[in-house]
Amino acid sequence: MKIDRRRGVKIGGLWYGGTDPVLDPYRGQRSGRSGQHAGKWAMGRDPRDCRQVFFENPGQPGHWHALDWNGLPPGDDVPAFGDARVRELLGEAARAGLKPLDDHELLPVLLKLLAARTPVTQWPTQMTAQQKAERARELARARAAAVDRPPAPLTVLRPPARPAELAATTQRAITDDRQRRRKAAVTQPPTPPPLLGEALRARNLFLLPDEDDNQPDTPEPA
Repeated sequence: MKIDRRRGVKIGGLWYGGTDPVLDPYRGQRSGRSGQHAGKWAMGRDPRDCRQVFFENPGQPGHWHALDWNGLPPGDDVPAFGDARVRELLGEAARAGLKPLDDHELLPVLLKLLAARTPVTQWPTQMTAQQKAERARELARARAAAVDRPPAPLTVLRPPARPAELAATTQRAITDDRQRRRKAAVTQPPTPPPLLGEALRARNLFLLPDEDDNQPDTPEPA
């Protein structure tokens, strides 16, 4: 398995470590391992929280470096999601005919699935017992994954939010993603419209000029 020069490593259908400098010395290369796992890099993943995978740096044996999913935006507002949500995400993308060149294109689909699965209006009192149990299990698995992470990785996401905080976190992530896409679509800030009075004066053909405009210029005394 080669480490892609631009996208990093692909684990479970998602790409990780696209801009992580720890992978730079190994991009475009296969691992130098031999034996049963010849040519494969030592990678670890936790199916309970797919926001990260872990890479054993050959230059530091025994040290596992956390690689973030390429689709994560700056910050850590995206709620935890597990293997089941990844399968749902990839299936939804395939049905929509989406073939992303970058996993950032999958983020809106993921946020839509998270919001649809646990809409804000249904947190926490209006959900059915089955919905509450399903989401509680997913959050519990993600919290356990946070506890079980390798010691002292270089980058670590915060543990997943409690149910009471999840709706606000999901909504904030959706809003931030929309703002990023709007900014990316505009090359320069739009020109602000003229003031209402200025616009009316420019269009009114019968508007008399100000008195000051009719006064002849008075020469200054020598």
